[in-house]
Amino acid sequence: MKILIVDDKAEERYLLETLLKGSGYEVVSAQNGEEALKKLRAERVDIILSDILMPVMDGFQLCKDVKSDEKLRGIPFIFYTATYTDANDEEFAMSLGAERFIRKPMEPEVFVGMLREVIEQHNSGQLVVKRKAVAEETVYLKLYNQALIRKLEDKVEQLEESNKALGQEITERKREEEELNTARFKLQEFFENLPIIAYNVSLDGKILECNPIAVKTLEYESKGELIGKVLVDTVYAPSSRPKASQLFERWKKEGKLKNEEMQIITRQGKILDVLLNVDTINDLNGNPLYSISTQVDVTEQKQIEEALRQSEERYRKLFENVPVGIYRTTPKGEIIDANPPLIQMLGFPDRESLIIAKLEETYVNKEDRKKWQEMMDREGEVRNHEKQLRCRDETVIWVEEDSRAVRDASGRVIYYEGAMEDITERKRAEEALKQGEERYRILVEESFDGIFIQKGPKIIFANRRLYEMLGYDKNELEGMDHWLVYHPDYQALTRERARARMLGEEVPSQYEVKLQRKDGSAFDGEVLARGIMFGDEPGIQVWIRDITERKRSEEEKVSLHDQLRQSQKIEAIGRLSGGIAHDFNNLLTIISGNAQLSLLDLKQGDPLRGNIEEIRKASERAADLTRQLLAFSRKQVMEMQVLDLNLIVKGLDKMLHRLLGEDIDLVTVLPEGIGKVKADPGQIEQVIVNLAVNARDAMIEGGKLTIETADVELDEEYAHKHIAVEPGRYVMLSVSDTGVGMTPEVKERVFEPFFTTKEQDKGTGLGLSTVYGIVKQSGGNIWVYSEPGQGTTFKVYLPQVDEPLTEQKQEVVKEIPRGNETILVVEDEETVRKLAVRSLKSLGYRVLDAPEGGMALLLCEEFKGRIHLILTDVVMPGMSGRKLAERLKQIHPEMKVLYMSGYTDNAILHHGILEPGINFMQKPFTLENLARKVREVLDKA
Repeated sequence: MKILIVDDKAEERYLLETLLKGSGYEVVSAQNGEEALKKLRAERVDIILSDILMPVMDGFQLCKDVKSDEKLRGIPFIFYTATYTDANDEEFAMSLGAERFIRKPMEPEVFVGMLREVIEQHNSGQLVVKRKAVAEETVYLKLYNQALIRKLEDKVEQLEESNKALGQEITERKREEEELNTARFKLQEFFENLPIIAYNVSLDGKILECNPIAVKTLEYESKGELIGKVLVDTVYAPSSRPKASQLFERWKKEGKLKNEEMQIITRQGKILDVLLNVDTINDLNGNPLYSISTQVDVTEQKQIEEALRQSEERYRKLFENVPVGIYRTTPKGEIIDANPPLIQMLGFPDRESLIIAKLEETYVNKEDRKKWQEMMDREGEVRNHEKQLRCRDETVIWVEEDSRAVRDASGRVIYYEGAMEDITERKRAEEALKQGEERYRILVEESFDGIFIQKGPKIIFANRRLYEMLGYDKNELEGMDHWLVYHPDYQALTRERARARMLGEEVPSQYEVKLQRKDGSAFDGEVLARGIMFGDEPGIQVWIRDITERKRSEEEKVSLHDQLRQSQKIEAIGRLSGGIAHDFNNLLTIISGNAQLSLLDLKQGDPLRGNIEEIRKASERAADLTRQLLAFSRKQVMEMQVLDLNLIVKGLDKMLHRLLGEDIDLVTVLPEGIGKVKADPGQIEQVIVNLAVNARDAMIEGGKLTIETADVELDEEYAHKHIAVEPGRYVMLSVSDTGVGMTPEVKERVFEPFFTTKEQDKGTGLGLSTVYGIVKQSGGNIWVYSEPGQGTTFKVYLPQVDEPLTEQKQEVVKEIPRGNETILVVEDEETVRKLAVRSLKSLGYRVLDAPEGGMALLLCEEFKGRIHLILTDVVMPGMSGRKLAERLKQIHPEMKVLYMSGYTDNAILHHGILEPGINFMQKPFTLENLARKVREVLDKA
């Protein structure tokens, strides 16, 4: 039994390999999901044991890829993690198809026991995975991102509570060391697998043994370079050696050391902080033999503690020394705290005197404080807010403020905090800068956005980016009317808003427009405009941003959303249609069967014979409708074969010419050597015929129908824009017409059952829904492209397969076969059961019947003769047909089984495809169908 271990941590792989090899298993390992996939495809593996958090490819992605691979999905997959440990993580892991989710740490004996249980259940076929499928990539990505976000939140909490976690870790280490002391006779077994540094040290201070972690941490090649050396001189940093010698003497007296902070030095000179614990291993008489010394690497924790301390110190220094005033106030205006620059800015001698003052008293205009607080309560923050404050000496200053409201869990404002900068000098400078237009141009010249300034209707300045964006030569924009940069559809709007802004009226400052380049081409843009003073005159400054890519991205999102919504709607209709077809098939079986039996009993010329014949024909038409409903809902049984689509199209050539008529020109483009697909040939023929008929009806006055095949490669970009499409190699079947085309409303509903644009009695509306169901059940996709008056193209994409073509056999029509064997009929629908019994008896068979599984079991136990065949419904209350057949085989092992159903059930099928060795008959069935199928099963070897 070979187990694949996937973990990026070498020590974890080493511990698991040691444990599993000791339990008799063959082990291979990989450092991440990508390496694991390569090994899975290169060699046989019986079970996968994987961590989750790994570089390159993590465990979630690995599980998804394995369970999506037809060759690998049967391998049991177990998650073994110490990082993803909450219920949401486990639920997500199991939804990907994992057989078990095991949290670290776990006792070795319990872990091996769970592993054996999974293997035994897998080998016996009892392993049942309650998988919640993640069908769409968008859903998988959402769950995957949620799992990652939870881990990030956990990491943040761990960092914030590092001091607490360190204390808990030290306490846990103490507990572990006490357990190790009481289990000293098992020490050697676990010594090599300890995840911390460990040494056995002689009474004279020399290293007797060390574990792999010690060798790796200290950067030695092998333990042989450490064994025999004096521990104090070899391992400890020079600064810690005096203390280490003292501790060694103390250990000799006391017998143990606990949580001593030390520093060790690696072979390359790196200094590490460790927590030292020493215990004594005694002989049976209590005499010391040697010490066991463990060192927990706490370098990272030390660094975190130091970083936190430095962070707090930096924050305090920043608060005290930053060249802007920082404050906290209550909603009532009481000052809670203020830094020295703010105290100095407002002219107070110290913090206490400022705190005593009311903040409202510092405002030149009391209404400014009220408006500011309203904005804070409404928006939660205020950025770049300018206001005037009065200092203690009555001096008035200008400040620019960034502030935010801090709230409690209920949303109540606790306090406001913000930063103020004295901009008095800047405000004065701005008055001077109004005359310096050239200086302002330098500031905006390198902007990512296009910028222009207008006075009145004329552009007086434009930056380099605007010239690049609009395709004008240098200086061409200056002097131009500003509205000419916009598309004609937006020129009136922008002119009116510019006029209103110049008059001081309230108009939107930011909005979307279309702009026009010099060559006449247009693009989407976003405008931000505001009134300014340019020199001594008012003007308008306008920022223009090209948002073409953003708009394209938004349109793609809308398209994918529409595809998803339509797909979900069709899926829901499909489930309803499948259920209706199931119930209707039972009724049709009864109607059709009794009509056929009645026709056998009536003589030629009987006046009732014509009525019964009409009933039979009507039931056949109804059966065709249910088959179309089953095809749409993807619940029909498909006999999959490897096909060449070119051969299918060529075989339909004569039929298509008859269907289309003389006024429609049929053109086929069938390149040689296209790839093969796997599908039901009869169903694919129905797809082509239905699409051709649909095209014919769209070309009322004649036209051209083109059928084309081709090999295509659908890449990641295509799959991203088309929901439910997997990238890969496909064979495309295209059917195009020159007909009337479709409106967007019709195109959206074209695959819905019973939706039709034809006149009453001109069609059922099931043709295209049948096509949709067949393509989807065959593993493919279908898309429609159409515009009113421009014709329509349907493109079917079926996955390519690398298998030999299936040999086509000619059916030979024979007479209705009969027999005399014993057949057991099990059917919970009484009328269907009676019909089957009557039909089989009319064919010469001896028939037993039962309404459900329990009665059938009792009947078979009492019946002493041989039962040659059981004809059973698949879905029955209490016990399914599959379970009943398995139990009856124990009583009558020679008995053969024929399943019947009006609704395909995964008890005997996999996505509508029969499992190997399963005999199946679809309801409703005719007397001839029943006779031939029963004889076929009985005559099988």
